Amino acid sequence: MTNGMADQNDPVWSGNAVAILFLMIGVGCALVVPDLLLRLPLNCVLVRLTGLHCPFCGMTRDFVGMVHGILPRNNPCSLPFAIASVVYPAVLFRAWRRSVPVVCPEYVRRFMPAMLGVMGILNNVW
Repeated sequence: MTNGMADQNDPVWSGNAVAILFLMIGVGCALVVPDLLLRLPLNCVLVRLTGLHCPFCGMTRDFVGMVHGILPRNNPCSLPFAIASVVYPAVLFRAWRRSVPVVCPEYVRRFMPAMLGVMGILNNVW
């Protein structure tokens, strides 16, 4: 910690900063060149091998639509994921301003595989 602020050289902060940078680049691309994103030859390996959609299938099309005011229709988890993508930087910024370390609690790490499983099930019955 320096000058009452969190240390930006901390690897946790650096990793989060990179994640937010990629988030901003993605939103920028969805705003400026949505056709480019929609024309990418994205082939999900899970769909090719099993015919099942992965938890993230359809999110790119949904995110491009949401940036342009269209509700998601390809993946039922797109809207909650988009909301989390807005809340995540705000929570990090608040923690940084309060000099609170950002630590992923163990229960969150244990919850992630179950959440991905639920997302995969929902995306296949949608």
